[in-house]
Amino acid sequence: MGEVTYLEKDLSLKEYFPDLFDSLRTCARNFIEPKDGDLLEDLMPKAYEQASVACARLKHYGFHEEQECRIVVEALTEPLRELLSASGTETQRSVKHVHHRRGRFGLIPYVALFDDLGKDLPINRIIVGPSRDQAAHYDAVRRLVKSRGIDMQKSETPYVGSA
Repeated sequence: MGEVTYLEKDLSLKEYFPDLFDSLRTCARNFIEPKDGDLLEDLMPKAYEQASVACARLKHYGFHEEQECRIVVEALTEPLRELLSASGTETQRSVKHVHHRRGRFGLIPYVALFDDLGKDLPINRIIVGPSRDQAAHYDAVRRLVKSRGIDMQKSETPYVGSA
């Protein structure tokens, strides 16, 4: 879980994530001109981790009043999980398994995030965003959290999508 980084107009992405740019530069140089002892397989996990964090945390400055916090979960393939573990990158993450539930159009994959937490999350309010099926989404979320006493509302932002 991490705070969102709201990009300001006058700052470049490089100023927000200098380590990521250093890692990407090192990977690119090594790809073009490999150095002895510097294997691209050893450099990529760090760059991947930094890029994942940066992408998950970025948001346009226009949304800064939300003071958003994000939870990002990625379902890793077994080979990538092994590569990250071998490099020491994976040590800070707990591995979450992909489960499936039956949906209207077949099986839907999901990751159970807080089943083993043993306490309630600090969620005070849920706003169900605009969508073609906002009422159905609202009802589904309400059923999911009904016993937790969480305030819910539908977003007043109009849905303008086509699908």
